[in-house]
Amino acid sequence: MNIRLEQYKLFYITAVSGSFSEAAKRLYITQSAVSQQIRALENELGVLLFARGRKGATLTPQGQL
Repeated sequence: MNIRLEQYKLFYITAVSGSFSEAAKRLYITQSAVSQQIRALENELGVLLFARGRKGATLTPQGQL
């Protein structure tokens, strides 16, 4: 398990903004790119980092760690 700086930045911006869409705006990429990259990170780590919902994305207990 080796998290790259780009993955950490994406994770951090998403966590701070509370939204994949807002993270995408801040990072100048598409919302689907954020979603795909977060999903890939979750698969790599074997945990769910964000709970996704209509009101955005919130960190799961594993994501908070």
